[in-house]
Formats: sequence, C-alpha cells, structure tokens
Amino acid sequence: MEYLVVQSKHHRSQFSTRHHLNRGTHICYVKNDIGTGHSIPIYVTITGDVPIVFVGDRNYSIGYGDEITLFCNITSDPPANNVYWEKVVHGTKNILNNWTVGIQGVSVDTPSLTIMESTTADIGTYRCVAINDVGTGYSETILLDVFGELPTVTIAADLLEIKYGETLQIVCVINAKPPPTKVYWEKVSNGITKVISNGTSGTDGITIDNPSITLLHATDSDSGFYKCFAVNEFGMGYSSPTKLTVIGGLPEVSVPYMTYLTGTGYTIALTCVINNAFPAVSKVYWERYISGSTTIISSASIGLKGVTVEEPSLIIPSATEMMSGEYTCFAVNSVGTGSSLPVQLTVQAGFTQKAPIKEYAEKQDHSPAGIIIVAVSAASTVGTIGLFVIACLKYRLTRRTGKKDMTTANNIRLEQNDSSTNSLQHSGSQIEKED
Repeated sequence: MEYLVVQSKHHRSQFSTRHHLNRGTHICYVKNDIGTGHSIPIYVTITGDVPIVFVGDRNYSIGYGDEITLFCNITSDPPANNVYWEKVVHGTKNILNNWTVGIQGVSVDTPSLTIMESTTADIGTYRCVAINDVGTGYSETILLDVFGELPTVTIAADLLEIKYGETLQIVCVINAKPPPTKVYWEKVSNGITKVISNGTSGTDGITIDNPSITLLHATDSDSGFYKCFAVNEFGMGYSSPTKLTVIGGLPEVSVPYMTYLTGTGYTIALTCVINNAFPAVSKVYWERYISGSTTIISSASIGLKGVTVEEPSLIIPSATEMMSGEYTCFAVNSVGTGSSLPVQLTVQAGFTQKAPIKEYAEKQDHSPAGIIIVAVSAASTVGTIGLFVIACLKYRLTRRTGKKDMTTANNIRLEQNDSSTNSLQHSGSQIEKED
C-alpha cells in the first residue's frame, strides 16, 4: 500500500493513496489552548484506478468432457496483484483460483479460466475478478452450459443358446457422455417383464464398470428376451433385445394317444415319448390310478416290460381286466421330474377278433412277437355304438401247434354278452388268434 506523508515542524499526517476519496485539497489543522492553527493547502492527486476486467463472449456451450477456456483480459494501473473467478450456481457463490482442481490459468499472468474436462457440475454463471492497490475490478458475467447425449447401448449377440446349468455372459457395450450413473437389465418372457440389477440372485456383473450380465447357472426360467439399460444425467438409453434359449430343464414327457383298448391276454404297449432330455434322464417310472389307489410301476415290476430310460413305454405282456385304469408316465433328471398327461387303458374280456384272411399269412410268419395297441377316442363309454379308431392296431401274433388260423383287423368285432355290438374297423393290421 502506498501512502502520502505530510509533515510540518510540529505535526505529521499520512494518507492512503488507495482510496479515491483522498484525492483533492488537504489542510492540516492543529488546536491548542490558545487557539487553532492550520497549514497551507496541499493538493493531492492519485494516479491509477481499479483494474478494468474484460471478457469476450458472454455465453459458452460445450460438450460433456470437452476442454473449454473462458477468456479474461485485465488492464490495471497500478498492476493487478491477485486474480480469481467467481462461479454462481443456484445462488451459491464459489471461488475458483489456480489451486482449484481441474482448471488451469486464473493467475495475474494468465487470468483466463480453462476447464480441462467439463461436466454438468461446471454449468453456471462466471465472472473474472482482479485486484490491485487501488481496488477490485469485476468483469461482466458469463453463462456456461454443458450438453451431453443419451447413452448408446448395444448387445454383442442377437441370438443365444445355452445348455441347462451352464454359465453364460451376455456382453453389453455402453458409450455415454456423461458416463452412466446406473445400469440394469430387463428380461421379457411370456409377456412378463423382470428387472435384473446388480445383486440379483444367480447373476453377476451389471455394474457401471462391467455392465454385462453373467448367468451363473442357467435354468429354463432364464429363457426370454434381454435388453441392457444405461442411465446418465441426460436420460436413459437401451439396447435392442436379444433372445436367449436355455436348452434342457425338466424332461418333456408326452403320450401320443389318450385312450387304449385291448382284450384280456393280449400284449399292449402304452407309448411314452421323452424330449428335451438335458440334463440326461436318470429314471423313468409310471403311475397307475385305479379306484382311488395309486401304484408306482418301474422296470422291476413283475409281469411288465419297458419303463427304462432307453424304452420308457410301458409294455403289458398279458393284459387283464384288473389292469384297466389311468396311467401316467414320469421321467426324472437332475432338474426334477416331468410327467405326461394321463392315458386311459381299458381291458375287456369279451374283446375277440373274427375275420379269416389268407394274403397276410406269409408276412405274419416273419413278424416279431406282436403287440396289440388299440388307441381309440370314444364319444361315450365302451359299449356305446360308434367307437372311432384314431390309431393303428397291432395285434399279438400267437401260435398253436398245428395249423394257423389268421384273421385281419379289416373286420374286428367286439363281442359282448349282452345284446349290444360295437365294431372297430381299420385296414392293414393283422392278428393271429388262438382258438
């Protein structure tokens, strides 16, 4: 600070030259018991002024992450000895100097403010401030805006397949300025949307640093359409959906026919078909439901065949009326147990075949031990006129010593003790009948 000193023989006065109020004529007065004396007028002139601070553009707009310099020029006499910037956001003032992190400049030699990597936190109103010995000068205000874009999100694969129990990563790539603040996934299956985020059971990843999703142990419930989502300060972006199919799960067990009809003593096979057998099927069994009682049938059941992983169908070598009932096929793997729809087996004591043929005799001699399968869809119970045959008829070939008496399924009759008669007609199947 500079001072002007006025000194006489008996008095000394000191004035600061920093203040314009000290300019002008000054007279020194001294008072004692006799009276008041004064000096001759002194004329004080102070040269210089507060700094003149100039900024160029009043409005700046910059992309997120880009570098920007807010221009500031200072004219000062006496020279400026301090420079800083003020930033006002929502009425709150912040001081920026050359020690502030993320900026450069803001010095007496380089008063302009350079923001190295702009963010939305840099949005606000700025002004440049300079100080000299006379006082403080301020620039006009500058408005800075930072703009960005919604995240761009892509999934690396469009169609994915995985086996049950395996681990799979669905890669998500995010390009975003500003960076995302939140990442999550959505899975749509059968019209139901499930949100999957970091920490969801059975998954890994789904973070800002690693947005990809990892399915640790895929199950059939993981099948569906997946989308990756990312959110930043400007909004939300998401990928196109990708379809994931998990191969395997519970065994798919089906039966081709819902109703079977045979006679006593004949062999009949209740067909069971197992699909989607991954993991591999380890066990097959059947359940028979008769008159409120359920019986489990396995490959070890006496008098029955099949019921294995290789041959899941239930083969009854010699049917009896007591075997009539409702049958269901089951298949077991490491995931669980799958079951078929129930089928109805009817065994009738009066079921006989009468229709001699000649043309198929030679063919029947070379046929394997035959199996009777009569699969029918009944409009009413057995005994009602008009049974409709929906499947082929294979009839057991039996032999007796001596001549063979052959009949054909071209004319098969159900003979009953009462007056009603039901006829089944089907071409191309043969039967050898025991008398």
